[in-house]
Amino acid sequence: MQSPAETASPTAEATPTPPPANPTELEVIVGIGGLTPNELITVVLPQELGYFATEGVAPKFTFTTGANTVQLLTVGQADIGFTVSSNVVLAHAQDIPVRPFYNILTKSGTAITVLDDSPITSAEQLRGGTIGTATVGVGQYFNGLAMVAAAGLDPETDVEWVSVGVGAQALQALESGTVDAIVLWDAAYADMENKGAAFRYFRFPFQNEHHSAQWMATDEFIDANRAAIIGFGRAEAKATLFARTNPEAAVRIYLDAHPELIPDGLSEQEAFDQTLHILNTNLGNGEEMPGSPGIGGFSPTVWRTMADFYLEYGVLTEPLEDVSGMQIPPAMTEEMNTFDHEAIIQEANTYPTN
Repeated sequence: MQSPAETASPTAEATPTPPPANPTELEVIVGIGGLTPNELITVVLPQELGYFATEGVAPKFTFTTGANTVQLLTVGQADIGFTVSSNVVLAHAQDIPVRPFYNILTKSGTAITVLDDSPITSAEQLRGGTIGTATVGVGQYFNGLAMVAAAGLDPETDVEWVSVGVGAQALQALESGTVDAIVLWDAAYADMENKGAAFRYFRFPFQNEHHSAQWMATDEFIDANRAAIIGFGRAEAKATLFARTNPEAAVRIYLDAHPELIPDGLSEQEAFDQTLHILNTNLGNGEEMPGSPGIGGFSPTVWRTMADFYLEYGVLTEPLEDVSGMQIPPAMTEEMNTFDHEAIIQEANTYPTN
């Protein structure tokens, strides 16, 4: 994990875009059923620590299971949306004018997973089997197609795909034998491990060169609302730096703000430990990649790598010749990182954890 000292100052000199004179209201869509520890950094910390307000933005978060983020953005029903990297590539391939502006999870945490006591010991043994994913045709499903193909199977004819949701629903599908394996992401698995599940994971080398999850908006919205986009991203970068510096304090803020999210039957200490496990998983997959201009930034080569890979394994049917429009300019990320990093580190280090 990148240490706070390594992120204690902006990665480049930049003149910050001033926040709007009045808070800019933002409609933000998150395609899950409700707030979870996965949104500790992206939603709870910047709200509770006042980072959104300081940056002149007032996001309203809507949680909707299975939401088609790209569609909601393009028809104007949301300003900003949470997305996964496969959706970025597929949208660009269809000339849909959306792009990510803040990189939440820089490394792919997706895996094909079976129960630890399953007789399946390699992804190749899934031939003729059934694989569950949160929603077929959306998000992680496309990463699953690529992983099955990388295992030497035809993802359309050698396996059957079914929607199983996440959490208890997905785990039940696996434990009951409804599916032989599931394709979800690291923090979703961490949540199930917190509840006692034990898994065997199948991952592939190509995933080390893929981004995972981002905040996205339409090109039009980004261009017309630059200050708000910069402010939202800067609030996210501050929250990320705070959580990296003092994960325990971040968890305490989350639990104090939302005690109703502590599962029934768990003590406060158990809830703390489980939330910390999920947070550390996300922090581990949120480190900057080489060439990134700062917290929330993008690798200059990842989109080319992902587009070529998806073409090789059949997720794309035609090559993407130009990937230059698949992210914001590095200068915008530099602006998002133009804040007093040392002040955030001090705030985190002195925040009470009990």
